[in-house]
Amino acid sequence: MKSINYLRERGLRVEIAGSKLRLSPKEKITPDIDEFARTHKGQIIAELKAEIESMTLDNFSKATLAIRIHSKVLDEYIWLCSDAIIARLIEKEGDVAYLPCELLSIHEKRLAPNGIRMAHKIKASFKGQIR
Repeated sequence: MKSINYLRERGLRVEIAGSKLRLSPKEKITPDIDEFARTHKGQIIAELKAEIESMTLDNFSKATLAIRIHSKVLDEYIWLCSDAIIARLIEKEGDVAYLPCELLSIHEKRLAPNGIRMAHKIKASFKGQIR
């Protein structure tokens, strides 16, 4: 059985924040669960990353996730967010966040790297959305 399933079957939400593993709600974390999570931390993180990497864009859009990645084209870090509320919170902090519909729009337009950089600069300046 996957380690992540063990935790989810006990009613826990499992998240990654950088290299940290976060479990919630706290009231469901027993000493046994805490020990299990510490012992299997690397495996749990690997399972979560594999789960996210194998998601379709449609599944990602429904998942309530935010993932920080480094864009080679932009040569900076950006956020990929499944939810508009998360994206607004991230952008409020000054980072640029993209929604699945924006990624799809960029992909469908087949923008060259220079076009992507220009769209990103406009999005960052106006805190807008790419359509």
